[in-house]
Amino acid sequence: MSFPPDTDLGYVNKRDLVAAFIRESISREEFVRGQRLRQQQLAQQLGVSPTPIREALRLLESEGLVVYEPNKGVRVASISVKDVEEVYALRRILESYATMLAVANLTADELQRLETLQLEMEELKSAGKLRPLQKLNDEFHAILYNAANNRRLHQMITNLWGQYRGDSLWLISEVAEQFIRDHRSILAAVRSGEGKLAGERQDQHIARAGEYVIKHIRQQGNIPR
Repeated sequence: MSFPPDTDLGYVNKRDLVAAFIRESISREEFVRGQRLRQQQLAQQLGVSPTPIREALRLLESEGLVVYEPNKGVRVASISVKDVEEVYALRRILESYATMLAVANLTADELQRLETLQLEMEELKSAGKLRPLQKLNDEFHAILYNAANNRRLHQMITNLWGQYRGDSLWLISEVAEQFIRDHRSILAAVRSGEGKLAGERQDQHIARAGEYVIKHIRQQGNIPR
């Protein structure tokens, strides 16, 4: 298959892999809001048949990321501030709770990996290498949410994660610096075994990320309230 090398290959079927690729392309603004998605072109690009493309687009439609228009096909859904506010309000609740649960369940190896990821992010930021940060950020959060050991909670977080992430914000130096400070604060609470505090700091982090995303989409212009 011709998926980009950094696409997550942990998905169990082609539909989910295609959906992951499109979500990531939208979050990185490689597919922009309102852009038409041509199914045949996607199939050729990814080296798959049209069937998983259609199935992935139906899944993404149910998530609100794409819309079908009669006689026009599929396009990336427009975005409003209200959309972002709703998603991040839910993310704050779910991800802070998952973080709180994770603290009691983290293994020594998982905690060490969190420490390593934090150190790597600090070093990359100091070196001015911002592009790899988003991927390390995803792993940092994924370790915590997996450690919550709650399948339904994890699934809800995963569904919300694909919406309005604003991954390109990691390329803004001062935003990346703030996010890394947030991680440092979360990790300190995790390290000391303070689940409630870790959850509260995760809540603050997600709230701040939502504010950055809203500011970003407003700066793009023509964004409805």
